[in-house]
Amino acid sequence: MWRSSATLAYADPARTKETLKHMFMIVDAESDRPIGWCNQFFSIPENRHAMLAIMIGEREFWGRGYGEDAVRLTLAYGFNVLNLNSAELGVYTFDDRAVRCCEKVGFKRIGIPREARIVAGAKYDTILMDIFASEFESPVVEASIRTSQARTRSDGA
Repeated sequence: MWRSSATLAYADPARTKETLKHMFMIVDAESDRPIGWCNQFFSIPENRHAMLAIMIGEREFWGRGYGEDAVRLTLAYGFNVLNLNSAELGVYTFDDRAVRCCEKVGFKRIGIPREARIVAGAKYDTILMDIFASEFESPVVEASIRTSQARTRSDGA
């Protein structure tokens, strides 16, 4: 019997939750050591919009491009496999490195909820950012196109 996603959500919320969240471990390619995680999850799948979260937990890997690579690969998966239209994330104002990373990937600032984060009694604003599929250049797709073009040239020569 056919079931709509609403029926499935009602009948089995745990399973629906799994299909709406895509979580990835970030691993250092040289050592095969897990250094963090990245995930994207849908709030309303019909809008083809997901929230993104990332954390590099191993301090010695900060500032070495792992976050940027992880965000690019997660977005490539979201836009190319899950057919997302947009992705959004929040970055705390005290995290300059994360703000720069997200802007390098192509995220745009869309708003600043005030005092959204409290750490040891200190209140910080959050920078909300988003990116659309049309604004994103996928490293995976671009590499695939270059490989395909090179193969075509070598086959035709």
